[in-house]
Amino acid sequence: MKILHVTPAYYPAVYWGGPVFSSFHLNNALSQYDGVDIKVLTVDAAGTEASKRLKKSDIESIQFPYEVIYAYRLKDPAISLELTRLMPSMVRWADIVHLNATYPYPTLPTLFFSYIYNKKLIWSFHGALQTDLHRHLYDPQTKIRRLQKKIWHSFCKFFMKSENIVLHVTSIQEKEASLVFYSNFRYVVIPNGVDVPSEPPLKQIWKQNNVLNILYLGRLVPIKAVINIIKALQYLDKNFYILRIYGDGDPVYIEKLVGVAKEMGLLNKQIFFMGQVMGDDKEKAFLEADVCVVPSYVESFGMVVAEALARGVPVIVSDSLPWLDVEKYKCGIVSRNDPESLASALKDIYNMNLQQMGLNGWQWVKRDFQHSVIARQMYELYEELLSEPPAKSPNSQITASGNSRTPNDFK
Repeated sequence: MKILHVTPAYYPAVYWGGPVFSSFHLNNALSQYDGVDIKVLTVDAAGTEASKRLKKSDIESIQFPYEVIYAYRLKDPAISLELTRLMPSMVRWADIVHLNATYPYPTLPTLFFSYIYNKKLIWSFHGALQTDLHRHLYDPQTKIRRLQKKIWHSFCKFFMKSENIVLHVTSIQEKEASLVFYSNFRYVVIPNGVDVPSEPPLKQIWKQNNVLNILYLGRLVPIKAVINIIKALQYLDKNFYILRIYGDGDPVYIEKLVGVAKEMGLLNKQIFFMGQVMGDDKEKAFLEADVCVVPSYVESFGMVVAEALARGVPVIVSDSLPWLDVEKYKCGIVSRNDPESLASALKDIYNMNLQQMGLNGWQWVKRDFQHSVIARQMYELYEELLSEPPAKSPNSQITASGNSRTPNDFK
């Protein structure tokens, strides 16, 4: 089974957050299966600016159990002549092409060559279509962007053979949003995987000095609604709550966040901007936290929620995220993402048994979301897709709307 993964960014390009980690760990787990041969075609981008590239030393320090090709990126976001040159031969080599992009440059060439060579294809949106559907919540240019992307989707559909394609989403919510754009295709719901310690993390002290240590970890961009958790602190007693914000992102938005914290008189007193963290520093951030807050307007999955629960950290999540079951499994609170509601949720969780909530969360993700579980579901999807005959003609299309195979409906 020869699998080609095409993606506009790949580990260690951690700037893009969750999808980079999930693709990396998925491929690592899949490579352990007998008979699976994986190749990854990507670009050397380490950030949105063309000058930000992965260092050769960073790439060489990672021992990939498969081949990863980092093509030279010419300009933002992932335009690469080298990637285009390599793609035809790599698509011909593959039994299945797995596309991990929606709007970046590799998307159309991947769809085109998969169409030409009549290849089976899995297309993972990674939340892009769900984001588009809700962009009006934070982007005043929504109408203009929708017109541009409608044209884009028309081009994509021209090179899509429904018999050969499965659209991969990570939650029921993402599927429902994606159906607005691509209704006449099959869907599979498989969540992202997460590293889960074999034993539950043991935190010795919760709410040290009676202070609730609040963690935000993720990209600092408008859709994440970070500003709402900052403003929530104005409704809380400053003696009992501290917010540490980890991450990088849009410089203009970061400047706005810092400005709001400063205006509230809480910058470097109750609200701290810690920058982007990786490795041991990231683990330390989770270890110091009493609760992780994810107030996003929309997430297809919400990788940081799974990461926090895997490390025994309770969560507060926006009610628009696919993590409503945190209350069912008694490991978090679901809240509206306005400042007042988030403040109320923080007051409630302050008085809860945080240690037991953390243990509950660890048990849940260990059972349902660790990498080996998710890799098995993806491997079974590959096998099923390969067992089907290829499309009979370039123009064949299925007519059923929203057909779906869901080995693990993430509700």
